[in-house]
Amino acid sequence: MRLLKQRCEGTRVIELLRTIPGIDFITAVGLYAEICDIRRFPNQERLAHYAGLVPRVRQSGEHTWHGRETRGNRWLKWMFIEAAWAHIRSHPQGRLVRVFRDALKRKRSKTKAIKVVARKLANVVWAVWAYGQPFATGEA
Repeated sequence: MRLLKQRCEGTRVIELLRTIPGIDFITAVGLYAEICDIRRFPNQERLAHYAGLVPRVRQSGEHTWHGRETRGNRWLKWMFIEAAWAHIRSHPQGRLVRVFRDALKRKRSKTKAIKVVARKLANVVWAVWAYGQPFATGEA
């Protein structure tokens, strides 16, 4: 752990990711390792899809069905879900907590509700990384 901290200390992206509540050093390093270069993803939607946090949509005529999430990087998805749990615990007045509560009110399970939060957190991670700006408290 000490060696990892020595090697990653001062890495701008890791420091930026750590400004997001719920993302600690290990999570930031994991996100950095799995995403590598944020320029691979032109927008938040692509990152969320890569992580497997976007529901499948099937349409036929006027009917639309939303199914399970797309297949994606399971480690990245797991990190986003764990960070979402940590975020709502550490930032109780934040916007993502309201998103979680709203999802629960729509009679979703906690598992589905936290996936909605993880998707939003992926958007925040993309924005912080792509724009090179630290997390602002009013964002999430």
